[in-house]
Amino acid sequence: MILIALLLCFYFGKTILFRKNQEDNDIANVQVIDYGDKTDKEITDGKILFLNNCASCHLISKISEGPQLDNIEERWPDKNLLYEFIRDSEKVIKKNEYAKKLWVTYGKVSHEFPNIKNEEIDAIFRYIKKWKSAIE
Repeated sequence: MILIALLLCFYFGKTILFRKNQEDNDIANVQVIDYGDKTDKEITDGKILFLNNCASCHLISKISEGPQLDNIEERWPDKNLLYEFIRDSEKVIKKNEYAKKLWVTYGKVSHEFPNIKNEEIDAIFRYIKKWKSAIE
């Protein structure tokens, strides 16, 4: 049943949040988030890029293996440095204290996405903002 709901939401451009009942570990709440028209290419592209590149280590509004990604642009003093960090974190860790702090805090794990373009990173940021605004 859950698989069918997930497939329908993906097809119609929606996301489901499942919340577990703390007492018996069953799913207690289901919330459907509508991102708007499923043909909104920028949000769809950002979602696909996020799922393929970020979601294995990051959540949007909760700390996971890596830091949460909502408000990421506000936490970095320089957007170009953020782009550089996403492409080659080790390079930025060597020269930036904030990057070094993240590296130490989250288990000294680095990542490289050398071929990702600024426009693709911006699409991920737009998706994160749209997701965040949909649940607030």
